[in-house]
Order: sequence, then C-alpha cells, then structure tokens
Amino acid sequence: MPTLRTPVLLVCLALSSTASIARAQQAVENPFTSAQDVTAGMKTFRSHCITCHGRSGLGDRGPNLTLGSFRHAVDDPAMFRVVRRGIPNTDMPGLYGNEKSTWQVVAYIRTLAQGQGSAPLSGDPINGERIFSAQEDCAQCHTVNMKGGGGGAPDLSDVGWRRSVAYLRRALTEPNANVDPEWWGMRVTQTTGEITSGWRLDEDTFSIRLLDPDRNLLSFNKGELLAFERLEDSPMASYEDILSEQEMDDLVAYLHSLGRGRQ
Repeated sequence: MPTLRTPVLLVCLALSSTASIARAQQAVENPFTSAQDVTAGMKTFRSHCITCHGRSGLGDRGPNLTLGSFRHAVDDPAMFRVVRRGIPNTDMPGLYGNEKSTWQVVAYIRTLAQGQGSAPLSGDPINGERIFSAQEDCAQCHTVNMKGGGGGAPDLSDVGWRRSVAYLRRALTEPNANVDPEWWGMRVTQTTGEITSGWRLDEDTFSIRLLDPDRNLLSFNKGELLAFERLEDSPMASYEDILSEQEMDDLVAYLHSLGRGRQ
C-alpha cells in the first residue's frame, strides 16, 4: 500500500487548500489591513497588476480601481475571490498567491478610493447626455451602447467603470495627454508625392495598414514609401474653451455614469 501515500497526501493538501480559500471567502473582514500589509499589497499590485490597471489604479486595459465601487467585488470577501481566481471570460487572471498576500492586495486596493478617483461629481448627467448626443454630436466618432461610432473612436459604453473622474475631465481638456497607441494615426507619402492619412490599424517592420477617412482599408509596403509618420496626437479637439464650466461638469457626469447607471 505505500504507493497510495502520495496520491492520498495530494488529495489532503488539495482539500486543505480549498478549505483555506473557503474560510478566507467567508471572512467578514480583511484580517491583514495594517500599514505594513498595505505596503506589501502595493508591491504585489505593482508587480502583477499595473499593466491593466495602471500604476495608481486609474485604469488602462482594466477598470479604474480608484472609484471605490466594483462590479464583481461588493465586499472584501468578493474582492478576495476576484484577486485570487480572476473573472471568467475576461482578461482578468487570478493572482494565485498565498492567502495573506491576496488579502494584502485587497487592503491596498481599498486605499485607492482615497485618491483622485473619488473626486465628487457636481454635474447633471442628463444634460451631459444632451451635450454628448446633440450639442457636440460626439456619437459621430464614439460608440455608446452599440450606437454611433462612425468615426472609429474608442467605445465609451463602460468608460465610467474604466476611468476616474479626473481622467475623464483631462481627456476632454487635454486630449493629447493620454492617447493609446491603438488610436494613433499614420501619414504616408508615396513615391508619387501622394499623401494619405488615416487611423493606424497595424504596423510591423515591413508594412503599414490604415483606415482612411472614407473607411477604406489601405496597405503599404514601407520599402516602397517616400516617408511615413505616426500621428500620436488625438484627432479630438480640446473642449476647455468650447464648453462652459457647468457644461463640462455635466458632460463628465454623463461619461462617469456610462456602464454604472446614473449616480
């Protein structure tokens, strides 16, 4: 019977691990919330999470974590499960660290809501929607809940979950401050002298693909071009001198509500 010892031991360890996770999930409060725990959680977060959530948790590929409210983590035990296991059918993987390090990450995330992401909202989202849809016709470029988007700009359907209030305001007043490479443009000059500009869909060592303003997909061989230039600025104009302070507050409030429901 000695050959059965290893499988039995593995089963026991698995059951012990499962029981440990279950106890952590059922905990009412995070048992690791000291200043030292928060610092340890920050280090783990910055080692594993900043690619998607940003160094300060303001969001990038992943949601903004400074808002203090979360779709999948209504309390600390739920956040423990998200950090430990990830979220199925999303880009959110599990951390799979030990129980203590997972709780420390939860403790650190809870501190992020004390930062700029928790800025108060004073605008009217209903009037902000009017500004977005009618006054400025932002839907010419942006998509919201499957509507608009003809200009190939970012989908804003859940931007209120992904970005902080400060980020949204900055995007409206300083649109060139945070342009993801995904939305860069490209200007190419052919040997004939013809110049073509458009949305940079793809670029590698030898070729460029772009979408021109008429939605035509164009491909170019770099070796056959006279010149090419990335356009890293946003095509969107700053609204700082276009909207009044109240209109800006209203538009930010509307954007903040997207994907969240009215606040």
